[in-house]
Amino acid sequence: MLKYCPVCGKRIKVRRTGLITCNCSADLRRATPDPAPPELLALCEVLSAKVSRDSRNLTIARALGAFHESHSALYDVPRIPFGKKS
Repeated sequence: MLKYCPVCGKRIKVRRTGLITCNCSADLRRATPDPAPPELLALCEVLSAKVSRDSRNLTIARALGAFHESHSALYDVPRIPFGKKS
């Protein structure tokens, strides 16, 4: 996760002139981002598991205690048929 420009040190804004450049014109592709915190990775795992209905890849979430098999009842929510026309 890249929060600050490595050149000017300012926080990277969502609204800037280019997707891969800071407002100071630094190329953000060359920056080394900090790793995402484990809690954010766990949340991403849980959300992915909910969407895919597959709880096999919850390594970080389980290690942090953020997911337990008893939560699998949430998978019983009916699927929304995306892209299908009635």
